[in-house]
Amino acid sequence: MRYIVDRQENGQFLLLGENGDRLLLSPDQINGRAHEGAVVDRSEDGVFTVNLEAEHTLRQEAKDTLQRLFQRSKDL
Repeated sequence: MRYIVDRQENGQFLLLGENGDRLLLSPDQINGRAHEGAVVDRSEDGVFTVNLEAEHTLRQEAKDTLQRLFQRSKDL
């Protein structure tokens, strides 16, 4: 299961799941350095780990999409 860290509330991280569920976890429940926008994977045994490669890919896809939209708006 994959989650995105939405924000930090009262020292805990609010995670939004790909199926719409929400979790509130403390930093010590997540392996790695969690931050707003981080991608966090949950393993079969319930371990939460920051996935830097997936986060980088997601950011690059967002950047590419914004560039395409900007180019299209200039072409209109």
